[in-house]
Amino acid sequence: SINVDRDAFQRRQWNVAVLDLDYQPVVAGTNGLVTYQSAGIDAGKIIANLLAIELSQLENITIVERSRIKELVSEQQLQLSGMTSTTTAVELGQLLGADAIVMGNVTDFISWSSLAIVGSTVSYSMRLIDVESGKIISSGSASKVGNYTVAFQNAQNLTRLLVKDMQANLH
Repeated sequence: SINVDRDAFQRRQWNVAVLDLDYQPVVAGTNGLVTYQSAGIDAGKIIANLLAIELSQLENITIVERSRIKELVSEQQLQLSGMTSTTTAVELGQLLGADAIVMGNVTDFISWSSLAIVGSTVSYSMRLIDVESGKIISSGSASKVGNYTVAFQNAQNLTRLLVKDMQANLH
């Protein structure tokens, strides 16, 4: 589900910096007949890239080149992973010349298998924040269990659905 401040969002063209989402990989384990493991330590980066691609399809959003974010973080000696402070993220957005930033958390990015089926579970939340005011323009969360899918494919489908939902909320 996603919430959008329609007036704020449609008011202007947005130059958006999509930051890597926070992610702490799960430890592999077993729950009854299901065995699970993290599908990759870079889930936050993977989903941020997918969000950047999908958000760039919206009419009034231009995405800040993600390599610029990495470069600036390196220059400023900032710690991008684990950046949960909205204040720090807004400052980074200002340094990048962005009007808004996307940040969030990945709670699930796992592959699993049971006796008869394999699949993946992907869950995350995101916020689109106005750099000038610090106000949340849009926020949402999504979760998808996919049978016979790898986590990347599942995340890709989930992100497309989330951004479509966002677009539908604008009309």
